[in-house]
Amino acid sequence: MKRIGVIFIIISLLLSACPDMYRDNAVVKVYYSITEEATGNAPVDSNVYFPGQTFTILAKPETVFYPGHTFSGWKIDYCSFSEFETEKVYQAGDTISIPNDGTGTYSFVALWTPEEGL
Repeated sequence: MKRIGVIFIIISLLLSACPDMYRDNAVVKVYYSITEEATGNAPVDSNVYFPGQTFTILAKPETVFYPGHTFSGWKIDYCSFSEFETEKVYQAGDTISIPNDGTGTYSFVALWTPEEGL
Protein backbone atom coordinates (compact mmCIF):
# COMPACT_ATOMS: atom_id res chain seq x y z
CA MET A 1 0.00 0.00 0.00
CA LYS A 2 2.92 2.29 0.76
CA ARG A 3 4.22 1.81 -2.80
CA ILE A 4 0.90 2.97 -4.30
CA GLY A 5 0.96 6.10 -2.15
CA VAL A 6 4.52 6.91 -3.25
CA ILE A 7 3.62 6.39 -6.92
CA PHE A 8 0.57 8.64 -6.54
CA ILE A 9 2.69 11.39 -4.97
CA ILE A 10 5.30 11.15 -7.74
CA ILE A 11 2.64 11.33 -10.46
CA SER A 12 0.97 14.29 -8.72
CA LEU A 13 4.28 16.12 -8.52
CA LEU A 14 5.04 15.46 -12.16
CA LEU A 15 1.61 16.69 -13.27
CA SER A 16 1.84 19.82 -11.16
CA ALA A 17 5.27 20.57 -12.64
CA CYS A 18 4.07 20.12 -16.23
CA PRO A 19 3.01 23.15 -18.22
CA ASP A 20 -0.70 23.63 -18.90
CA MET A 21 -0.26 22.14 -22.35
CA TYR A 22 -0.41 18.67 -20.82
CA ARG A 23 -3.64 19.19 -18.95
CA ASP A 24 -7.03 18.20 -20.38
CA ASN A 25 -8.36 21.75 -20.31
CA ALA A 26 -5.67 23.00 -22.70
CA VAL A 27 -6.71 21.03 -25.77
CA VAL A 28 -7.13 22.47 -29.26
CA LYS A 29 -8.98 20.52 -31.97
CA VAL A 30 -9.11 21.12 -35.73
CA TYR A 31 -12.14 20.26 -37.87
CA TYR A 32 -12.87 20.40 -41.61
CA SER A 33 -16.12 20.46 -43.59
CA ILE A 34 -16.67 20.37 -47.35
CA THR A 35 -20.06 22.19 -47.71
CA GLU A 36 -23.43 20.60 -48.37
CA GLU A 37 -23.14 20.72 -52.16
CA ALA A 38 -19.95 18.67 -52.30
CA THR A 39 -19.77 14.89 -52.18
CA GLY A 40 -17.31 12.82 -50.21
CA ASN A 41 -15.88 13.11 -46.74
CA ALA A 42 -13.90 16.00 -45.33
CA PRO A 43 -10.41 15.25 -44.04
CA VAL A 44 -10.14 14.31 -40.38
CA ASP A 45 -7.40 15.69 -38.19
CA SER A 46 -7.38 13.27 -35.28
CA ASN A 47 -4.47 15.00 -33.56
CA VAL A 48 -4.83 16.86 -30.31
CA TYR A 49 -2.91 20.13 -30.17
CA PHE A 50 -1.90 22.35 -27.30
CA PRO A 51 -1.33 26.10 -26.93
CA GLY A 52 2.00 27.16 -28.40
CA GLN A 53 2.10 24.34 -30.97
CA THR A 54 1.54 24.54 -34.71
CA PHE A 55 -0.63 22.43 -36.96
CA THR A 56 -0.56 21.84 -40.70
CA ILE A 57 -3.57 22.35 -42.95
CA LEU A 58 -4.68 19.06 -44.46
CA ALA A 59 -5.26 18.40 -48.16
CA LYS A 60 -8.69 17.90 -49.68
CA PRO A 61 -9.25 14.18 -50.17
CA GLU A 62 -9.24 13.13 -53.82
CA THR A 63 -12.71 11.66 -53.36
CA VAL A 64 -14.30 15.05 -52.58
CA PHE A 65 -16.05 16.71 -55.53
CA TYR A 66 -18.36 19.64 -56.16
CA PRO A 67 -19.55 19.43 -59.80
CA GLY A 68 -18.81 22.59 -61.76
CA HIS A 69 -16.44 23.93 -59.13
CA THR A 70 -12.75 23.87 -58.33
CA PHE A 71 -11.44 23.47 -54.81
CA SER A 72 -9.64 26.71 -53.87
CA GLY A 73 -8.53 25.97 -50.31
CA TRP A 74 -9.81 26.20 -46.75
CA LYS A 75 -11.30 29.20 -44.93
CA ILE A 76 -11.76 29.49 -41.21
CA ASP A 77 -15.45 28.96 -40.58
CA TYR A 78 -15.13 29.24 -36.84
CA CYS A 79 -12.22 29.87 -34.56
CA SER A 80 -12.11 30.33 -30.81
CA PHE A 81 -9.26 32.77 -31.30
CA SER A 82 -10.44 36.15 -32.58
CA GLU A 83 -7.06 37.30 -33.92
CA PHE A 84 -7.19 35.02 -36.98
CA GLU A 85 -8.19 36.30 -40.38
CA THR A 86 -11.48 34.76 -41.39
CA GLU A 87 -11.07 35.84 -45.03
CA LYS A 88 -7.67 34.23 -45.56
CA VAL A 89 -7.61 31.12 -47.75
CA TYR A 90 -5.35 28.38 -46.45
CA GLN A 91 -3.74 25.74 -48.64
CA ALA A 92 -2.65 22.21 -47.79
CA GLY A 93 0.70 22.36 -46.05
CA ASP A 94 0.19 25.84 -44.56
CA THR A 95 0.94 25.97 -40.86
CA ILE A 96 -0.92 27.83 -38.13
CA SER A 97 0.53 28.67 -34.74
CA ILE A 98 -1.82 28.25 -31.83
CA PRO A 99 -1.70 31.13 -29.34
CA ASN A 100 0.04 30.35 -26.06
CA ASP A 101 -2.83 31.62 -23.95
CA GLY A 102 -5.80 29.83 -25.38
CA THR A 103 -7.69 26.64 -25.94
CA GLY A 104 -10.47 26.02 -28.37
CA THR A 105 -11.41 24.93 -31.82
CA TYR A 106 -10.49 25.68 -35.39
CA SER A 107 -13.16 24.83 -37.94
CA PHE A 108 -12.30 25.07 -41.64
CA VAL A 109 -14.74 24.95 -44.54
CA ALA A 110 -13.85 24.14 -48.14
CA LEU A 111 -13.81 27.10 -50.51
CA TRP A 112 -15.09 26.32 -54.01
CA THR A 113 -14.73 28.49 -57.11
CA PRO A 114 -17.23 28.08 -59.97
CA GLU A 115 -15.58 26.86 -63.17
CA GLU A 116 -15.83 29.30 -66.04
CA GLY A 117 -18.16 28.50 -68.91
CA LEU A 118 -20.60 26.45 -66.89
